[in-house]
Amino acid sequence: MIDIKRDYAYFKKENKNFIDKLKEIDSLIYLRFEGIIEVLDSLEKQETFTNDELSIFDIGYLYLFDQLEMVNTYLSNNFSSIEELDDKSVLITFLLDLDDLCCQLANDNEERSKLEKYILKVEDILLSEQILSDELYQKIDDFIKKISQKHNLNTIVDLFNSNT
Repeated sequence: MIDIKRDYAYFKKENKNFIDKLKEIDSLIYLRFEGIIEVLDSLEKQETFTNDELSIFDIGYLYLFDQLEMVNTYLSNNFSSIEELDDKSVLITFLLDLDDLCCQLANDNEERSKLEKYILKVEDILLSEQILSDELYQKIDDFIKKISQKHNLNTIVDLFNSNT
């Protein structure tokens, strides 16, 4: 438990400027992670964890780490500033949601494959600075709703935001 708290503290220190800048500009990307950060910060202050709290801390921290890593990769490889990145925050958060759901579909190859194709389409739109058409958005959204209901899926963000 101490190791994960220490790792999280180091992670916060290493990403402080980035997270603070996203918060300062009221980025949709920051708002996506705000509930997770609040839960983790609250748990970090505790001396001991129940097994459930340890699981929540572990899942939240690893998720935040991976997702911020993806956002940082987009920033460093494709954008010249956080503000430019934030201009694409709707697409980026949509991609992060798709990736989150894709990870949860490990046991369903057909649906996972379709979701991966949607991820590639949306990422191509993001990187080529095109606009996601209403038709494609609706097609993806309908698919997300279908698989979410079929498999009773929620994004990690939704789970953390429902508990804050």
